[in-house]
Amino acid sequence: MTAPSDPLATSASPPPASLTLRPRAWRKWAVAAISLFFTAAGVFMIRDHEPSGWFVTLFFALCSLSALFLMGPEGNALVIEADGLTCVSPFRTFRILWSDVTEFGVYGVPPFGLTKFVGMNFRPGYSSDESAGGDRLPQGLRGLNAAICGFEGALPETYGLSATALARLLEERRRAATGK
Repeated sequence: MTAPSDPLATSASPPPASLTLRPRAWRKWAVAAISLFFTAAGVFMIRDHEPSGWFVTLFFALCSLSALFLMGPEGNALVIEADGLTCVSPFRTFRILWSDVTEFGVYGVPPFGLTKFVGMNFRPGYSSDESAGGDRLPQGLRGLNAAICGFEGALPETYGLSATALARLLEERRRAATGK
């Protein structure tokens, strides 16, 4: 039996009105730790009068700061609601209504497909024009995305779930909301 806190739990009761998923924190901690290690290595290179040490130090210090910034309380999140989903990040937030999506699925990143992401296709006539409330994805770019990976759009993260589990959850919510 699935734990009650599991976002994929199935029961006779309706799904919660709002569900917030966050990515696993260990990845950001790993990036921060590795970046700090290379920052320290850059400092030792500078001490040994190696000019490239400055580049190494600055680059990996910025990587460390970015990872720490993304670990903040307003880091990345996916908010799943009755009428759609909201993808939150420190730099950009966008909302997609269930009625604007025809399907969710999983795709592998080319060329080998080892990293899996959740993709989505939009309904015909969907306006991604910012002034119409869209997500700023031009029609031409949607076509290019579809040619490369089979989906017009994608989520940037799997938010602590496998891509298959997240796609299944989103597809179930979309079908429940739209009746399709």
